[in-house]
Amino acid sequence: MALAALAVVLAVGVFAIGWWFYEPPPNPAPDQSAPVEEQPGQSGAFGANGDGPVAAPERADQPLPSGATEPVGTAALDVRLHCQGTPRERRVRFFLGTDHDYELGSASRSGAAVEYATTLRAPVNEWLLVGAYVYEPADAASGVPVAPAWVRLTRGEQRRVDLQCGVQPITIRVLGPSPELLSRLAVLLRPAADPPRLRGQQLVLGLDAKGRAACYLPDGAMRGTLAVKKPTNAGRGVWPRYAATFPLQDEHGAFDLQQTEGELVLSPIESLVGIAVGSPGHEQHAWLSLEAMRRPHEVEPLFLCRRASAESAETLHGSTEQLGPFTMLMANVRTSGDLWFVPPAATNRLGTLVVHVADAPEPGSVVDLLAECIDGARDQARQPTKLDRATGLSSLLPGTYRLLWEVNLGRGPVAAEAVVITAGGITELTLSPPALQRWTLQLRNVDTSRAEALFLKLGTAYSLGAARKGDFLMDRFEPPRVGETGEVFAWVLKCSFPARVVNVDAAALRAEVTSTVTDAVWCHLRAQAMAGGRLGIRLQRTAGLDTTLPAFLDGDIHVPLMPGTTRNGCVLETLEGRTQLVAWFQLSPELPDQVARGSGRWTTLRIERPILRAEVLAAGPPGVDAMSVYTIEKPGEYPLFVADGTRTFHVDLQPGGRQTFDATLPIVVR
Repeated sequence: MALAALAVVLAVGVFAIGWWFYEPPPNPAPDQSAPVEEQPGQSGAFGANGDGPVAAPERADQPLPSGATEPVGTAALDVRLHCQGTPRERRVRFFLGTDHDYELGSASRSGAAVEYATTLRAPVNEWLLVGAYVYEPADAASGVPVAPAWVRLTRGEQRRVDLQCGVQPITIRVLGPSPELLSRLAVLLRPAADPPRLRGQQLVLGLDAKGRAACYLPDGAMRGTLAVKKPTNAGRGVWPRYAATFPLQDEHGAFDLQQTEGELVLSPIESLVGIAVGSPGHEQHAWLSLEAMRRPHEVEPLFLCRRASAESAETLHGSTEQLGPFTMLMANVRTSGDLWFVPPAATNRLGTLVVHVADAPEPGSVVDLLAECIDGARDQARQPTKLDRATGLSSLLPGTYRLLWEVNLGRGPVAAEAVVITAGGITELTLSPPALQRWTLQLRNVDTSRAEALFLKLGTAYSLGAARKGDFLMDRFEPPRVGETGEVFAWVLKCSFPARVVNVDAAALRAEVTSTVTDAVWCHLRAQAMAGGRLGIRLQRTAGLDTTLPAFLDGDIHVPLMPGTTRNGCVLETLEGRTQLVAWFQLSPELPDQVARGSGRWTTLRIERPILRAEVLAAGPPGVDAMSVYTIEKPGEYPLFVADGTRTFHVDLQPGGRQTFDATLPIVVR
């Protein structure tokens, strides 16, 4: 195959890296069921220190008084709204906001026209949301939003922002959730073509009980998601910034939503439920999660989740200002309809443990604390809970606990016995950590040129970084013991080798360690590009490691292998943003120096159904994990390289699940 032809095909299209990342907007549109308050006198001008509005002219678009200077740190925005169709009487309210969830300025224009304009002052070096509401007739109580734009200005800059307004607003209507749930939700819209993690135009539309909201859609396809509506009584910055969002599709199952007239009917791709604490009309703002690791400061008016996840979960974790932290069996949550309520009386309130820990004595490694349940909280007895050293606060189920010291994940002596935690109570302790010793552990017979890739683990404790000339540093509560076992591992290479302490010199704080890694053969693999692209190697992990991921390496690697063992992997080549798997390989000590060259043929992957995301995985030789090739977001045809040795391709669809194809046959996803 000609390399020029390979380069051309590799360059076709744009590599998609996943469903766009939603970052909730700094200035969501108000609930369309409520009037929009007019603020004709508010200005976006900031003081010299940028900490708030300063005195401004009566109209935000008026020029500064003669002889005045522009406030330090501000810029000027020339904002224009272009309306399609014939001129007619309307009122336009322009606004400017920042990612602090409040408006910096606004101005109104009225009259029969097809273009309306104003000038707003703006702070610099911040992302700003610029938008408008259209009131027809001019005295209407609420306005219809147009798609806003994001801008970021430098000091003294003047910029023009053009907004678009269609002939008539459309109505977005969401089907599926109940009216009780719909009135608590919002539709989030942004351009389908926006690169992931980059800001773009975005509409946030609060729904009424019938699932409706009005807006003017911009040109180009949009993608929509469903999220919890921002609470009307929330203060500045209280939007649940990391709240979950759920994809929406139109009546034809498409996710790219086109501009239309009349009504655009949408529905979530799966059944959802909302969970609140309290009773209807008397909810408590809370954070809720089906996973205990959720950060507790993300307060939301409602927890929105997939029904399947809520029905399969055993425990709900949460916290409110009135109850404090709590857990609850999901069986006790009211499960009628799709709006569930957590009865406060049925919650299992947690206790708070406050531990003040003095700084660790030299050598200064961070010393942690573990709470081990010895009576009462049986569901925590299996695994000790690491206490939060950053805040000093930790939430625990009621019971009696033993506290243990820990350094670099190595368990140490008991810090406190019989610590009693009561429901809703606060237990406070002050503890001083025991002295640490910094040990040097020398690995016998190691090739020092390779040692910097290695780490040491003894018991549960880890060394302080990689070896230097074969020596590992480790902070310990007590000396190592002859016969103590562990492992030498190369985490980047995803492999490990047994290790054992064989000699201890307590006076010198030194010990010797042996490991089978010194008997390993360091195999060299170099990948060769087919079309001059960037090379990457994926090396399958060895058994026994606490990970399911392969090793992500560059195109030239050295890997230790014990005699009689092998490691498998693949080579990926990226050109013009497109990644293809071009070769499979097997490392063996019998061939310690290899070159992996790509070879195979081209085929076409065709996706004929609407998708949010499709991950393509190639399955190679038997016993080798399937490797992810690339991710795409839209239906269409995509070039796909079939490396020699590829048996099947998996296409993981969202929505739709997995489809598997024989690598020798056409790949058509229907």
